[in-house]
Amino acid sequence: MANGLVILQSQVGLTDPHVVNDNADSLNILNNLFEPLVQRTRDGFRPCLARSWHVGEDARTWEFALRAGVKFHDGTTLTAEDVVASLERARSPDVGGVLGTEGLFHGYLGAAVIAIVDRHAVRLVTAEPMADVLDLIASIPILPAAAMGAVLENPVGSGPYRLHDDAGRTVTMVAHGDHWQSRPPAFDRLAWKVESNPAQRLRQLQLGEADIVTGVSHEMGLCMEADERTRLRTAPSNVCTVFMCNLLQGVCTDTRVRQALNYGFDQSLLIDRVTHGSALPLAGPLTVKHTGHDPAVAPYPHDPGKARALLAEAGWSQGMSLVLDVPLELPDEAVELASFLAQQYAHIGIETEIATHADRPVYAQQVKAKAIHDACCFDSSPISTFRALREKFHGGLKGPWWLGYGNESLDRNLNLAQATVDPDRRRQLYRSAYRTLHADAPWIYLYNQLDRWGLSPRLADWQPTVDGLIFIA
Repeated sequence: MANGLVILQSQVGLTDPHVVNDNADSLNILNNLFEPLVQRTRDGFRPCLARSWHVGEDARTWEFALRAGVKFHDGTTLTAEDVVASLERARSPDVGGVLGTEGLFHGYLGAAVIAIVDRHAVRLVTAEPMADVLDLIASIPILPAAAMGAVLENPVGSGPYRLHDDAGRTVTMVAHGDHWQSRPPAFDRLAWKVESNPAQRLRQLQLGEADIVTGVSHEMGLCMEADERTRLRTAPSNVCTVFMCNLLQGVCTDTRVRQALNYGFDQSLLIDRVTHGSALPLAGPLTVKHTGHDPAVAPYPHDPGKARALLAEAGWSQGMSLVLDVPLELPDEAVELASFLAQQYAHIGIETEIATHADRPVYAQQVKAKAIHDACCFDSSPISTFRALREKFHGGLKGPWWLGYGNESLDRNLNLAQATVDPDRRRQLYRSAYRTLHADAPWIYLYNQLDRWGLSPRLADWQPTVDGLIFIA
């Protein structure tokens, strides 16, 4: 393409923009077609379709002032009616989800009042304080109200590119000439193509037939770094790869056992062997990209002696049995992780059984139903600290991925954060929660995987978005 880009992914295809989905290949495409009211940055949020916003001291009342003159791909102009219709559709209980995310926006915004203030302003009043509501708003694309009935057949957004053709294995976009930023995108056309073979993705990049490739393995990355025809971009993901412990029943109800499970394996060796060094060690349930992550908290060191002492203190001096649930994909290395832990735990008197699950959607529902053994492998992906901590650890709420953790002090901390408008104070509250969750060890903390992209030389300065997606402006 003379002034176009070719992007190779393992899958392409248009998905419903209001279905909660953490598949990067799908989100990359949506990210260039649609826009939300606000966009996440490394330091917070910036205006997008909303030129400004205000939240009341009650942390419940939000008003969004819309940009004037924003044109959708069909030529219609953005109004408050479009925003309300989009928020209403996103929070509808009838909108599905992927891998257990159905009903997510309904759970947070189902009881909120969404109203038109005037043609260019919208008010959102949540049922309870929700100081992090922008975490949700940034994930809801705005569509024309009239286009809601055909979001897949005829997707209409306001992003820098509009859909030209969906041919199954290739999705083509062309520049949106009336984009509100008043300057044309850097490229006239984007072609998103399916190439499931990683070696072929690399080969096409080397031959100049592609400009961005996703899903770059460790081996592919080494080839790219040694080849002047390619560039490698690496960045931390927002995914925590962990084993979530069953705190409702079984051996992991004892904090000392969970701490022993964290002391009982060599985290650095695991990262080297399983990811070839392509990950950062976790010390808690948040990555370096999350608000509230505390770099002063060190990961659990490998200390078999301390692990054995904790197990003995918990009444397991003569040995203990552990059953780990693992899916066969997402994370794809789950079985390898469980096998590594089993080998390491044998040295501290733990006999480990591995239960594998071939159907990933069923596995997600099983975890959501709390129907697991002692611990289950999971890749926790929300970049929202508010969502990650509320859905997984708040004992009063018992969210979708909560597995029995109970700490009234942490619940009060999270409730206070939810009602605290000041972002710096809220960050400190989340840091306090992070330190508590490090010490209580409701999860076996493994790593934060690094994402990789292959680039052509003309995109040497390209960077992913803060949530690890492709966006071409």
